[in-house]
Amino acid sequence: MADTPQVEVPIDPPSAQLIDTHDQVQVVILALPTPDIIKPIVGNFLPALGSNIPSTQPISFTVTDDSGAFVRIIVHARFADGLEEVVHNGDSFRGLYGGGASSRILAAGGFGYTVFRTGGWPQGAPVALNVFAIDAAGNEAA
Repeated sequence: MADTPQVEVPIDPPSAQLIDTHDQVQVVILALPTPDIIKPIVGNFLPALGSNIPSTQPISFTVTDDSGAFVRIIVHARFADGLEEVVHNGDSFRGLYGGGASSRILAAGGFGYTVFRTGGWPQGAPVALNVFAIDAAGNEAA
């Protein structure tokens, strides 16, 4: 009986395995998960970005991700005079936005926010809501 020839086969990806069944070589490749490279999306603003709103108008938006899993979502309000306020610290609404004035609900792939500032928005100056969203894979919203 002749010896079975030895064959070296480079394994790529490293998760593959060679199984020697004496007279045959079987290659088994294990699938690796595809890394999550998709950034969270902040959108669906109501009223539309750039709109003039009364001081009592809430602002709504969504934060979504293909995984639906987030490490943290933080929301700040920044005003023209340089004042910056924490709206949501990742766990709860803060300061003028807390106490039931604002809300966060589950939405498909993330959350829906409705932000209202107790006492209203300052009139005559724009407000910018800065949303910092980081998904479970570490991708940050642009």
